Amino acid sequence: MNSGFLKTLGLSIVLTVVLIVAVNVIGDFAVRPNPGYSPVQVAGEQPAAKAQASVAPVVTAAPEATDLSSLLANVAPADAKKAYRACKSCHTATEGGRKLVGPNLWDVVGRDKGSQEGYKYSAGLASLGGQWTYEDLDAFLSNPRGYIKGTKMAFKGFSKPEGRAKVIAYLRSLSADPKPLP
Repeated sequence: MNSGFLKTLGLSIVLTVVLIVAVNVIGDFAVRPNPGYSPVQVAGEQPAAKAQASVAPVVTAAPEATDLSSLLANVAPADAKKAYRACKSCHTATEGGRKLVGPNLWDVVGRDKGSQEGYKYSAGLASLGGQWTYEDLDAFLSNPRGYIKGTKMAFKGFSKPEGRAKVIAYLRSLSADPKPLP
């Protein structure tokens, strides 16, 4: 064998290893596991329990303990409308508005969960039951996929309580008869 072939072979092997490592690093940044996920937890579940867990909602508290009612009371209307911009690409907010990727959010505060006519909700949300309270919206908007396993909502959530309060205040304003603050 000549030295040119060996150099090319060695370089190919090194480049392949570098490419594999780079793809793994990029993949880790692009797809982050859910907090609290443990392979041991999943391995210990029975298949039926695992299927039920994917449908059943998991209600979690907001990441930071703050008084939601005081945050909602202090939201300026202009700030609330500005914060809602993150929702506009998937939701409409007008009375009788059409559905986009997500349901129309007109009069969502106090509305039955998974109840908008003609919208196909995920199994977890459809089986949730109850009405959207301020506390439920706060928990959902902090981590939609943690609140309802299997939700179709791709948005990762608002990490800051102030941001969630602004969006919730705007959602409250989307009604002919806004619900009283908590």
